[in-house]
Amino acid sequence: MNNIKVAVTLDQLKEWLSSADYSGLYDTMTRLEELGLLKPVGSARNNNGMVPPLRLKYRILRPQEDDSADFDAIRQLSPRP
Repeated sequence: MNNIKVAVTLDQLKEWLSSADYSGLYDTMTRLEELGLLKPVGSARNNNGMVPPLRLKYRILRPQEDDSADFDAIRQLSPRP
């Protein structure tokens, strides 16, 4: 199934993550991307201008729950032709 997606700005993420310095923020953002929880939005040119750069907008990815077992149980309840 598809992921539930929410777009947020870098400023919003800075507030939520409250890293002590830019290096810590960059490390946290990179780790969240590696875990598949954040995805940068827009082109690489849309960054904050710092080194190393961070994008100005991200998409938060939250996997949907797998309901396939529930659907299988429901299908077993209905008579088959």
